[in-house]
Amino acid sequence: MSLNYDLDPETLIDLDRYPIDRLDSTRRAELVAHCRRDLAERALCSLPSFVRPEAVARMEAELAPHFGKACYRRAAHNFAYDGALQEEALEKLDPGDPRRIRLVSSYAQLRNYQISTECLLRQLYMWEPLGGFVRDIFGVQALYRSQCPHLALSLKIEEEGDIDNWHYDSNDGVISILLRNADEGGDFEYAPYVRSEEDERYDRVAQVLADPETHAIRRHAGPGDFTLFNGRLSLHRITPVGPTTTPRVVALLCWDQSPDQIHEQSYIDHLDSLPALSQVR
Repeated sequence: MSLNYDLDPETLIDLDRYPIDRLDSTRRAELVAHCRRDLAERALCSLPSFVRPEAVARMEAELAPHFGKACYRRAAHNFAYDGALQEEALEKLDPGDPRRIRLVSSYAQLRNYQISTECLLRQLYMWEPLGGFVRDIFGVQALYRSQCPHLALSLKIEEEGDIDNWHYDSNDGVISILLRNADEGGDFEYAPYVRSEEDERYDRVAQVLADPETHAIRRHAGPGDFTLFNGRLSLHRITPVGPTTTPRVVALLCWDQSPDQIHEQSYIDHLDSLPALSQVR
């Protein structure tokens, strides 16, 4: 899909620094190798100022009028990732088992179907060279834009007191573009590769929750940063947002190796049961 607005991609992305559309360029190959290495070693790769400041400002200006329609989520959750555990089963676990810990997350979310097909963020998500670049970084034969009507493309909007607490992601690749930082707090914090495909490693989860300053990494991103992250195996959160005159706003772009990937329905059902942000703020 081509970009509208009479723009060429150069006005949206810093293609001199990040020539992701030049498939045969040495620089693109170097970028792919760099990102692969960072993902393998640290579970995260970030390309600073990937989206130009003018484009970031335009994206936010297009989306800000819709923030009041965002669904506000406040919910408690635990770490029963190897299957849903009933309350009775949780009570039988050892006192130190992190699955017994109840965490609260709160933020507003503007979902995929609420984001216009004409807006600049959507056009970036649909731009084929971007998907090809992400596919090459993850080193897979095929990578598809998520088909989830709610979370394929979304915004998280976090005001003072909000927190996106410790969790894993459910799909193979989440890419974020930060549009705006809060004045205080709202930093990305993560522990690389806490779990594996074979082992949930709840002992390591407990360590991270008990002492994140020792067992996790805190990263402060800037607007326009393009971040690739293996969140399916790496525990992560957004720290509490402190006093701020503006919310933290981040765009999440989802791809998956399955062409029909949909996020967990129970999570969607919960979101649908909540009022819009304008009704609770």
